[in-house]
Amino acid sequence: MRKRQPKHENQLKSIEGAAPTEVIRRIGITDYTEAGYLESEVIAALIRNRVQASVGVVEEATVELNRRIQIFVGKRLRSEIWSKMEMVGRGSTVIEDTIDYVWDALLEEEGISNCEVYFAVFVRERVDDYMRHLLTEKNSMESIDAMTVNDEDGNQTPMIDMVEDDDTETPEEITMRSEQSVALRNTLMSLPQAERSVFYFRKECEYEWEKVAELMGCSIPTARQHLKRGMQKLQGVME
Repeated sequence: MRKRQPKHENQLKSIEGAAPTEVIRRIGITDYTEAGYLESEVIAALIRNRVQASVGVVEEATVELNRRIQIFVGKRLRSEIWSKMEMVGRGSTVIEDTIDYVWDALLEEEGISNCEVYFAVFVRERVDDYMRHLLTEKNSMESIDAMTVNDEDGNQTPMIDMVEDDDTETPEEITMRSEQSVALRNTLMSLPQAERSVFYFRKECEYEWEKVAELMGCSIPTARQHLKRGMQKLQGVME
């Protein structure tokens, strides 16, 4: 079970029973060197436990935390790992969509969330999860669009145009595939960050091992070991 760091617990205790105006004042302190500054982990805890806080406090906490999330998301998307991706280009909605994804994850978890323990790590990992998801979708669509079938005259027809509408799954097949997909996704998301990352880069994005190791900042043997451990955990779900 996750536990908040002592300094975060102490900050939470310091505002327990305080007047809403005082809590709001402290939420508004943006300089971390200033006395009374509230850590992001503490503000996240206030929002997640919003039933115990006044409406005004939750609103101010949400505005301030959203500002900090924007900073962290922007910084991560500008990092070397994602900045060169076309999806992050001008006019893209990726930043806004990623922020929404972070908020969904922040509010979904039960008990003490990782955002209340290591906020920066939590946001970084959620950004990476969402970007890998977008990259997987992009690669999947490109793969489907690139498939062609040659007829007897040598003419090429896109594979997707050859799919018959009548060749649909039965309700039972759809249910089984859906259940397996949910189980696989849940198991995948429960993997340690390194194992989850190498799975996406190698299996979904189909990168060469040199690229995988570069993205993960480790040696090729280490990356291979991460994948081996992750696949062992996923094997039962994929069968």
